Amino acid sequence: MKSISGFINMKSILFVFAVFVLAVQLSALPAKGTLSDRELKQGIVLVRISSIHYNDLLPWRSQAGNSYTVTGLVLKGNRILVLSSDIQNASLVEVWKYSSYRKNIAKIIKRDNEANLALLEVENPDFFNDLRPIEFGRDPHVGRIVNAMSIDGNFRAHNEDVKITDVNAVSDLGTTTLPYLFFRTSEPFNGGGVLLCGDRLCGFIGFTNNDKRAQAILPSVVQAFRSESSSPFVSQGFDLENMEDPVLKEYYGMPAKLSGALVTRVIPGTSVFGVLEKNDIILSIAGRNLDDRGFYNDPKFGLQKGQLLFVRDGDRVRKEGETIPIKVLRNKNVTKLTVSLKSYDGSAERIPAIVEGPPPYLIESGYVFVELSLPYLRDGYGSSWRSRAAEMAYLFDTQRFLEKPGKERIIVLVGVYPDDVNRGYEKIRSVPVKSIDGQSITDLSQIHRILSNGNGNFHMMELSTGMQVYITSRNRDETNRRIQQRYSLPELSRMR
Repeated sequence: MKSISGFINMKSILFVFAVFVLAVQLSALPAKGTLSDRELKQGIVLVRISSIHYNDLLPWRSQAGNSYTVTGLVLKGNRILVLSSDIQNASLVEVWKYSSYRKNIAKIIKRDNEANLALLEVENPDFFNDLRPIEFGRDPHVGRIVNAMSIDGNFRAHNEDVKITDVNAVSDLGTTTLPYLFFRTSEPFNGGGVLLCGDRLCGFIGFTNNDKRAQAILPSVVQAFRSESSSPFVSQGFDLENMEDPVLKEYYGMPAKLSGALVTRVIPGTSVFGVLEKNDIILSIAGRNLDDRGFYNDPKFGLQKGQLLFVRDGDRVRKEGETIPIKVLRNKNVTKLTVSLKSYDGSAERIPAIVEGPPPYLIESGYVFVELSLPYLRDGYGSSWRSRAAEMAYLFDTQRFLEKPGKERIIVLVGVYPDDVNRGYEKIRSVPVKSIDGQSITDLSQIHRILSNGNGNFHMMELSTGMQVYITSRNRDETNRRIQQRYSLPELSRMR
């Protein structure tokens, strides 16, 4: 009997041990969302955007653009969060919820192109009666498995567990670098979605590329955006190049015991403008040493770009007006600097990545002038504009930003409406303008002023190709009226 009893006790011990091991293993598995289906649907809505498309090659024309549906996140205070890029040139924004197919008109009350976030307000005061914001959780760490969720047009949910593969500092649309979560999905999240850590929201899904690699905005970033009346995010304003080459280190007189990254550009209107200088070597930011690639070891996210230290202080998002110390090697001497953090003021872009509303243009004697911009390149050359427009791509890469604050633009002669006054030049297409009458051209209004003051018979325009174009100044007003009527042009100019 004793042996049988001992055998039973041993089985009990093994059973208890197996249960313990299983419990430990289960605790390491992803925590499934504990929100009910109804609670999930109360925290998200669908947003239908109808847009206007402005043709940057024919900027006086506009037409109905695409209509598409994205996910909106319900926030406290009866607000809805969407991506700013989703409502670009929106002519109509409508929202609807799980409990009703009725579409309600919404208006944009706040947007931040630098952070790529926007807030909507719904005109119907009863719209939020049965909606409840999902509580925010903490920013998830790299390696954590979370639940990704999206909804279709009938509010049917798609859920899958995904692993946070990395956190990277990214600038979506402007000069402000913010941290984003990255993960891979089995299904595309083209309309966006949310990440859930248990019953808390831990990410707002933005983009999914063709490889089903998705990115999501951190909860701390969303909360900082919704809590401030203006943009709470600061713009770092510098580009770095690695210093791994020992020859490069020797050239800049960098001691072997130091590590850091080389400043190759300082952007006007940002936090570091007037503090950092080109060819500084940044050794540390906010007390964190950088390696020779410009990375530091973040205790939560692992190796990260040094620019991230301008945004985060631990789990907290830094605010405008804060100061952080920077240590640099300048002219072979270690120098301590202090940077006062600020939001980007918009004074740096010579070639804008975003053009709000109708693009500016000028038509003079049949010559059509526009500003070079990223939308222009995409309209003119499609997604392969870099390979199809080599000169424009070079300008975008090398002259996108100004060296000092200003409003200069690169002006392009996009085409010519044929007339007797411009005969021989009709086939010119998409060539940057270098000068008119010896004056370097930096904006449309300057061209208008020069051509309006006809002291001689001709103005000489030089293009970037070296070609010289002669524009007659005789009977200018009559010529412009004739061309406008002949080609049914609504207006001959739209300038900011």
